[in-house]
Amino acid sequence: MVNLQIEKIKCDCGKDAVWCYMPGFKDGNDYLCDDCVYRSCSCNMYSINEEYRNDPDGEEGVDWQWVVDDEYEPNTYWQKIDLKGRTYPCCEYDYSEDGYDIDDNY
Repeated sequence: MVNLQIEKIKCDCGKDAVWCYMPGFKDGNDYLCDDCVYRSCSCNMYSINEEYRNDPDGEEGVDWQWVVDDEYEPNTYWQKIDLKGRTYPCCEYDYSEDGYDIDDNY
């Protein structure tokens, strides 16, 4: 029996990459693991004060959190968070739970 292991693209830290920055970086690796991906992009921030008001759903601290940043007035912008309490990466990242095969993408 032949065991064919599909080689996966790695993050610079050595872990399997599950995120890919679709526009591509000018220099460096476009593929990142879940721990190294950049998070807290403004594209994932929602305002409770703008014309198209978007109130958070779910429980604060479990499903969403307030954006804490000197640039924003307190308790006016919020972000969804994942099961580990982390904000999501920019919408320009593609996610693949199984990682990226070297043959298909690299």
